Amino acid sequence: MLNRPIKKFTLDDGTKITPNELAAKVRISNAAARGRLEKSTNPKILFRKAGKRIKKRELMKYRCSDGKLRTARDAAKEFGLGLSTMSNRMSRGILNVEDLSRPSGRSKNGEMSKVVSEIVKQRMFFDPDGHWALINKCL
Repeated sequence: MLNRPIKKFTLDDGTKITPNELAAKVRISNAAARGRLEKSTNPKILFRKAGKRIKKRELMKYRCSDGKLRTARDAAKEFGLGLSTMSNRMSRGILNVEDLSRPSGRSKNGEMSKVVSEIVKQRMFFDPDGHWALINKCL
């Protein structure tokens, strides 16, 4: 095998560690250690015991185009959209206020908007005769 240098990861506190060292300290597999190091540089997350979760999770704050810092929860309340919709938009880097406030395909109670339901009806998903209407039209 080739003797490739093992990648050292720099943590938030400035220490450098390899996946093998982390695996030995926390008693997890090398693959799990590498996965942790690729996802986070926070020592609190990296050195937790296997199977333990951090109970309180800080919500990510995003700076929107109007200059305000918002969490996805705050923005969802402000713009009247679902939390999952807002989380997806903000995590993908959509931070323009006009784009964030744009209505989604579904309302907060799970019903489709009128525009979307018209498009779906035109595609005959809600045809009262079911898919057999297509076959009967062809015959």
